[in-house]
Amino acid sequence: MSRSSTPAESVLSRYQAEHKAPLPIGPMPSDCEVIEGEFWRKEIARHDRRQLAYAVWAVLARRLL
Repeated sequence: MSRSSTPAESVLSRYQAEHKAPLPIGPMPSDCEVIEGEFWRKEIARHDRRQLAYAVWAVLARRLL
């Protein structure tokens, strides 16, 4: 997957006004796979559910098939 993008500053400002911030990737066990991609919605700091679901299913398919 491609490197994750972040929302625009205007979107992050509104998000921060709600006392929220994107979480950084922390330490991961060696048997876990980090999925990165263009998952942010443009108008709000939320994940695009379809994009995220597609990425997760792609990893599952690759591992199971």
